[in-house]
Amino acid sequence: MKAIILYISSKQFGTGHFKRAHDYKRELSRKNIQVVTREIEDYFKAHSNNFVKKLKKFNLIILDISNKNFFQNKKIKKKLELLFYNYSNRIGVIDGLDKDQLVNKNFFKCKFVIVPYFFLKKNISRINAKYFIGPNYLFLKKFKQKKRKNFQKNILITCGGSDLNNSSLKIVKLILKTDLSSKKLNIIIGPFYKKKNIELLKKFCLRKKLKVNYLKFKKDIDQNLINMDIIITSSGLSKYQILRTGYPFIVFCENKFQQRLHQGFEKKKLNLTLKNLNQSKTNILKIQNFLKEIKILKKIQKVNQNILNEKKIFLFTNYLKNEIYH
Repeated sequence: MKAIILYISSKQFGTGHFKRAHDYKRELSRKNIQVVTREIEDYFKAHSNNFVKKLKKFNLIILDISNKNFFQNKKIKKKLELLFYNYSNRIGVIDGLDKDQLVNKNFFKCKFVIVPYFFLKKNISRINAKYFIGPNYLFLKKFKQKKRKNFQKNILITCGGSDLNNSSLKIVKLILKTDLSSKKLNIIIGPFYKKKNIELLKKFCLRKKLKVNYLKFKKDIDQNLINMDIIITSSGLSKYQILRTGYPFIVFCENKFQQRLHQGFEKKKLNLTLKNLNQSKTNILKIQNFLKEIKILKKIQKVNQNILNEKKIFLFTNYLKNEIYH
């Protein structure tokens, strides 16, 4: 069985889709499915006149392109319409929530839909297709958690691949207000960060004499997680990668749209959620209480790693082989 996963990855869309596509490739390859991964716009450009014909050799096409801004491009929309018209019986979609849902488009028709998140019912619309629902279908690999008695001083800040809102700097300023700046800050610099924002961040930290370690963005975030104690992350795919570690973490939302999408996750009460990065008394107290309450941190550390479910991988690949490739 041959499969191709087409995903989006750029300064605008970040790197979450790229990471997820490669997680899928890893797991499907283990089940003897040949998998190719390609950035979708690059693929369209490389085969501009015959991309439909080129896709014919694949038994399965998985699309990881759920972003409302991506669908607004008229040229992309036309190509997607052609894609669905010709191959709807072999297409599966890793869909988003709310306005990011691909299933809301009138040209949409596919074999199966994956919604790999915690969400509220109001966040999704359904079509007549097979559904795979929940973080089990992120197919994240296991994380080797270190045993620890005490939580030390390493705080990791990660704002995705692009950090368009310069949230890294906002977080540092907020941490300063909590009187916890004595802790060592580790900040991941994504591949699509603006040079101007990086300079502003470094100059501010230098001026405030903060202990900061700037980390290179790595395809495997686990390499940056191993020696950390507490993690602060934007509301994207990273929060699920962090959840499986059992580490205490804070998720922040950058706007009202992210707040809406995050509601299902927040309802699970597995972390501290900041609805914004304002230097308000509410946010300051929340962070102070969260970082100082050892009982809460230990409780979070014991979180059940349900999102690493081998049975789900088995069920999914069996479905592919029986329903797509038969």
